[in-house]
Amino acid sequence: MEPTSSSSNVNNVRVSGRKAKRKTFDDFIPMNEWSLKPRKRRSIDSMGSAKQSNSDVIFTICNDNVEKSKIKAEFDVKDNGSKHLTEVATPKENNDKNDLKISLPEATKAVDAIDTEIGEKIDTNFPINTVESAHDNKVEMTVNDKQTSDPILTKVSKPKRTPKARQATKREKMQPKKNVSHYSRRTKVNADSDKKTEDEISEKEKLIFMNKHSCKKSGCKKIGLTCCIQATNACMEASGKSSRWYHVSLEEHYCNGCFEEYYRIKHSGCDEFHEWKKAWMNNSKADANFKSLQTYISERQLPYWVQCTQCGHWRSLTNDVELTSDVIRSYTCIMGNLANSLDESNSEDEDIRRVPHIKYSCSQPNEQRVENVLNPDLPWMNMLGCTPYLKHSPAAPFLTGYYPDGVGMSAVDTTNRRSLSEFSSDENDVIKPPGLFNKINKHQVNGKSHLENKKYVSSKSRGNVLTSPGGRKHSSKDPQIMVDGLNPYFQPFYKPHERGKALCMRPDVMELDEAEEFPEYYKEQTVYLAIRNLIVSLWTLDPKRILTISNCCDHLILRGLTRVRLCSLDAVRILQFATRKGLINTGALQLPRSVGNLKEGTLPKVYSNQKVVVIGAGPAGIAAARQLHNFGCEVVCLEARLRLGGRVDDDWSLDGVCVGRGAQIINGCVNNPLALVSQQLDLKMHRLLPRCDLYDAHKVATKSRALVKPVSVHCDKRMDFHFNALLDIIVEWRQAQQDNAADCSLGEKIQEAHQEWIKQSGLNFTELEERLLNFHIGNLEFACGASLDKVSAFHWDQNEVFAQFSGDHTFVQYGFGTQLSAIAYGLDIRFEQPVTDIIYNNSMSKVEIKTKSETYEADRVLITVPLAVLRSGSIQFEPPLPPAKVASMNRLGCGCIEKIGILFPKRFWDSKMDGANYFGYVPLSADEKGFFTVFYDVPYPQGEDSKVLMSVISGDCVDAAKKMKDKEILDIALSVLRNVFSEKEVPEPSSYFVTRWNEDPYSQMAYSFVKKGGSGEDYDEIAKSVAGRLFFAGEGTNRHFPQTVTGAYLSGLREASKIAITNKDVQSSL
Repeated sequence: MEPTSSSSNVNNVRVSGRKAKRKTFDDFIPMNEWSLKPRKRRSIDSMGSAKQSNSDVIFTICNDNVEKSKIKAEFDVKDNGSKHLTEVATPKENNDKNDLKISLPEATKAVDAIDTEIGEKIDTNFPINTVESAHDNKVEMTVNDKQTSDPILTKVSKPKRTPKARQATKREKMQPKKNVSHYSRRTKVNADSDKKTEDEISEKEKLIFMNKHSCKKSGCKKIGLTCCIQATNACMEASGKSSRWYHVSLEEHYCNGCFEEYYRIKHSGCDEFHEWKKAWMNNSKADANFKSLQTYISERQLPYWVQCTQCGHWRSLTNDVELTSDVIRSYTCIMGNLANSLDESNSEDEDIRRVPHIKYSCSQPNEQRVENVLNPDLPWMNMLGCTPYLKHSPAAPFLTGYYPDGVGMSAVDTTNRRSLSEFSSDENDVIKPPGLFNKINKHQVNGKSHLENKKYVSSKSRGNVLTSPGGRKHSSKDPQIMVDGLNPYFQPFYKPHERGKALCMRPDVMELDEAEEFPEYYKEQTVYLAIRNLIVSLWTLDPKRILTISNCCDHLILRGLTRVRLCSLDAVRILQFATRKGLINTGALQLPRSVGNLKEGTLPKVYSNQKVVVIGAGPAGIAAARQLHNFGCEVVCLEARLRLGGRVDDDWSLDGVCVGRGAQIINGCVNNPLALVSQQLDLKMHRLLPRCDLYDAHKVATKSRALVKPVSVHCDKRMDFHFNALLDIIVEWRQAQQDNAADCSLGEKIQEAHQEWIKQSGLNFTELEERLLNFHIGNLEFACGASLDKVSAFHWDQNEVFAQFSGDHTFVQYGFGTQLSAIAYGLDIRFEQPVTDIIYNNSMSKVEIKTKSETYEADRVLITVPLAVLRSGSIQFEPPLPPAKVASMNRLGCGCIEKIGILFPKRFWDSKMDGANYFGYVPLSADEKGFFTVFYDVPYPQGEDSKVLMSVISGDCVDAAKKMKDKEILDIALSVLRNVFSEKEVPEPSSYFVTRWNEDPYSQMAYSFVKKGGSGEDYDEIAKSVAGRLFFAGEGTNRHFPQTVTGAYLSGLREASKIAITNKDVQSSL
């Protein structure tokens, strides 16, 4: 009996409403699998009892070339009574060699025959071995090793037709035929001429399969896709029936069945998705173009990938496992996928019950897709379907004023409040030389410390509004850093509408140097920003350890293979960039033991495979030497003196009080690297209060004696406002000048503006107010390091156009020398080696450095000597330095101030201090405005009150002091004190010192300033390298922060970075 094709329900497929080309059966059903939609099942009662058990049906297929072939069909009876067809094959007696391969139409007739035989519809879901011919509508079949290419039947296996469709077909048949029908168009050819080998057939099947399992996204072209989430039993990965594949990344795709699970309301996953979407939209900047479902799949359904801590291979976890830092630190292959723990009923031992199923072994290599991800040439980030976001990033507490997704963090899985203890460790890499704290702890004085119960005060100035694409546009409260126990001086990121803080970065926009280094991220910056913010935050939270890629990956949590890519490639590059630029891994840190070899360091050898000689062991030289040493370079530091520090010179001779002969004050502690070094060394700083009471030199007669009276607060504020108004007038004046306008001195311009003010306002100033104006002029001369008659009116404050350090001004009561000693510990520093000649001819492979006793060779040389020494000619260059550099040296001034430190047998100034840290003195004449106008109350290193006062000489008075002896200078200081404290007896000092920086052959100055005719560009010109071999650092090369120890320190970090990148360029060119 030959079953009819009219009863077949094979092609019952819905087609869209418009007219379309008629589709054949094979267009809908893949070649490797075949299933039938069941008819409406009859009730179980209507079935015979004989049909409740497994049964076989044998029937016969007839065609033109093979007379009869018996086929055996096997089916099972399910619990609900329905029958499931499991196999169609030839009985053994009819096929001793091979199974019968039949075409889909033949299988359709076979099922119809079974339906007729048993009297009901059978559920079918079994593979049928079929082969399509290269010709249309032509099939091949093999029976007992015999092949035929003749057509088996015509017009078989049509889709089931609706009554309306049947009528349309009937009308079509009644119309005249056009030419030759589609089916009669087939031409019979010799079977032998159209044969194909089985290998060719298999190859074609494979190509068809791959075509249906390929990604359609431009640039991907991934074939042989598998579903990466398998979120539902309807996942079409196994069946291959997915009508569409969705692209996540180059190695991750998911099928339409899993998409429907979360997209269609009838599925349970839809509710989960919409709950997540609601939470996301409430805490993100997402708009109507947000790819919500794709992001949900990436955020919640992709598996986590974690690296084995023993073998280093990458393994995937099941979706129900939440990745944490603890799991990352402890994961091994034997832990498997961290899911499906043994059932508690299987063992009474609690430890055994918790053992997960073993899924991997360390001997297993990475999956091929992981190897593909690790290919650095693969454009992985550019081919992501949606932006990946970090979960529970340590940067979140710093960025509470920003939308999380605007700075690369998940808008749902984010923790805004963290504790410092979560990131701190007992182990650290801070250098603490033996005996470092002996001087600090030597003198214990009874009394309350100035440091006790005093909180750090950060700058509250918001500055001007700055557009922030990732920031919240509406915020009723000023966002705060939500890290319990964090020093408020550490503020690495701008708030959304803030600017004007030095060493502060925008978390939602790449800096210019970052865009140059990572151009692939410039168009879509979110992932880069997420990693950079995480790295900077981790460093801020724990600056006592060198930050490594392992530390970063412990907190780099996100789903999917992108984590493999970031941890292995991208995050490594970003970490190296941040290290090279000095954003992280700076200060008093030494290489951990694991990378203690000089040939290894925090940067790859391509940056550090070089020898560097650093000339000068001041703040700039020591900062650069330490940084280069940690990079992995071979570094030798040459110092002319027998001590460290350069113009940093701490004097401990005054009863154990540290008085800086040079610098000792940090101006602005927020993000200041020297404040960071203090944090690393666990040393607190003495915060200077803004209060400074002024005392007039003019005495007021009383009944008993003439006394000095304090200047009234009203008068002090009025003249302070007037002086700042004069400076603003000068700013407006220079803005109105043309570019080629002649420069003039700042002192001259201040007097001119003051006289014009009097002329236009008609106001007269009292004698005290005129002397107060001179006091402020003398204070500005102290800041510039020179008389204002030598300072440029155009460019005296050129650094103010750049962001400056904000926050508290602090007094380093233990001295900058303590910090520099810690940073320099372990470096190769050669003392008493003043450099006389530097030879850097192109004909020489190395730079030659000569001292009075030795000759050194190096690949690069960093010169950090003061500007006055550099232009004095004490170091000869062969060939000479470029004329432009020499001209810039001459356009900058070498300022100088001197200091005096006095130890008294007792404190007598408490009555004038009233809790302040210093007091001022208004001299009688303008010629005295540079002699001791401010006295500082210097504390002990522990913060207790001491018996030491310190003051400065500035301006033209420095030249006058050159001709005086130390005792004469001391007498002037004592006369000022006895005038201020005329009601008390000022005792003779127990000890004192007076500095002579202008006579020091290795300094000859205090700090630089812009002379009349100079500009800030001269700082940049001096900082330029020469021939890729000579580099220059020091406060006189730092346009942003001149005249400060901080500026010198930062210039050393800057040049270390330049030396590293120069060596990389040289190595790459070889």
